[in-house]
Amino acid sequence: MHAIHRTRTAALAVALLGLGLAGCSFHHPTQAERDAKLKQQTADATAAARKNAELIGARARVAAADAERKLNIMASGVKQGWKEGKPAAGRININSADRVQLVRLPGISVRTAERIIAARPYGTSRELVRKHILTQEQYDRISSRVTTD
Repeated sequence: MHAIHRTRTAALAVALLGLGLAGCSFHHPTQAERDAKLKQQTADATAAARKNAELIGARARVAAADAERKLNIMASGVKQGWKEGKPAAGRININSADRVQLVRLPGISVRTAERIIAARPYGTSRELVRKHILTQEQYDRISSRVTTD
């Protein structure tokens, strides 16, 4: 019963609203008003796009600065690793290293590695130069990476 009453009340309200609207005159915008509205909407959209572009630009500058900082850190690490020249596993014992281990040393060829092996044993790594297995320059490149212990 209540549902029927509500439905009739809603229908009456819609009918009265329709009658009220029929008596009202609607304002139809002029061409100038439509043009002004379009102009304002375009200006608002452009302002929003500019704000977003500025935000994106700021974020890009921050990201670029961060990338540059990381690149500089990496370059510094490469320089440090290159200067230290230490193998990850420590020094190579020239009295027990095999040919593959010796060839991994900078400037050591297969032939030089075989000469190192053939002239064993060594009391100190400096004997590589004294026994004319390596030049002083070659020894200087590997001296921090080899041992006789």
